[in-house]
Amino acid sequence: MKALKNKSVLIVAMLFALSFVANCVTVQGNYAFLAEKDIDFTKEYEKKPTPIKAVYSIPFVLFPLGDTRASRMSAEVIQKACQENGVEFLTNTQINSSSYYLFLYGEVKYELTGDGWIEKPAAPAKKGK
Repeated sequence: MKALKNKSVLIVAMLFALSFVANCVTVQGNYAFLAEKDIDFTKEYEKKPTPIKAVYSIPFVLFPLGDTRASRMSAEVIQKACQENGVEFLTNTQINSSSYYLFLYGEVKYELTGDGWIEKPAAPAKKGK
């Protein structure tokens, strides 16, 4: 009887430990150019001095609480990066996805890092004499 009790405790401990291991990180892609809208290339742009970072995540509680398709998640993280950082477009960008699950709860997360570009301010007009 004692051996059966020890065996069931061991099985429960193994299942609990495995629940922490159920995670995954994947590179979704490296991109030369990304934008959320049409870009007017007749204008001049300058690179922001700091790298752009953005995170978009959807939690799981038994089932996902949002659309977890890769195309939708990528579009959301690109839009979030552009809007939160006030950039027109992104270059040299990498998007990573990660997920973890702990029993009934989990999370799918997309992380973006890249260079942001803003429209160059117009040069002030010179006053003539």
